Amino acid sequence: MKKIFFLATFILSAYSYSQTIAITSEQSVTPSNWSAYLDLHDEHFGDVTFKEGSGVVVQRIRVSEGEYNMRRIRYGNMNDWGVASEREEHEGSSFWRGMGDQVEDWGPNYASKGLFYQGGGNNKYKFAQVYEAKVNDPQTFLKAFKTWLDENKKVIKDRWINVAEFTIAGPKGATHAVTISAESWSELEQMREAWMTNTKSAQKFFQNRGEVIDTRNFLVQRLRHFNNKNIKSGTTKE
Repeated sequence: MKKIFFLATFILSAYSYSQTIAITSEQSVTPSNWSAYLDLHDEHFGDVTFKEGSGVVVQRIRVSEGEYNMRRIRYGNMNDWGVASEREEHEGSSFWRGMGDQVEDWGPNYASKGLFYQGGGNNKYKFAQVYEAKVNDPQTFLKAFKTWLDENKKVIKDRWINVAEFTIAGPKGATHAVTISAESWSELEQMREAWMTNTKSAQKFFQNRGEVIDTRNFLVQRLRHFNNKNIKSGTTKE
């Protein structure tokens, strides 16, 4: 009975995540303006009511080959997107005017749809490595990736991991992104070392995932996460 309940919950969660879409934007903000940049987001998103399953994440890009150092992700259900609160007409223009003062350079914007998600609910995983790639056969890749996760449960633990498909303007021609969270950069490296020691599992994943061309990867740190749960509990500031 427990197995049936777990399976039903997993199917429902997988379906719900498949309805999740996101718009990601990258910006360059001078370090002296970081506090003001975050304060602006606190003022604009810190006391609203989001629609169910929606929210905003602000990340600092810690290690990358690019020129941008901030990343904002707005996510939600494609059938019920956005904010439920009534906003004053001037609030939107005030936010964007403030952004214009804080942002030195505007980077790319791209949209994506969730394909797979596991974990979540543990606030200690504030860092994440994002892998972007051109995936020739998404179903083959996802099957191999899930198998690899299952074979490395002791290393993965309860950290959140997701796979998304770019639907508009994939960066550098990427079609998909995989995000794997960690407690810190050093903990991420420890995890990588641990899962790569399982050479048989790693080799099987690379052999069975189909044709994949890696386009870029980078390290981010979550600075803010605005959603109804976090705002209510006062944990939006990381």
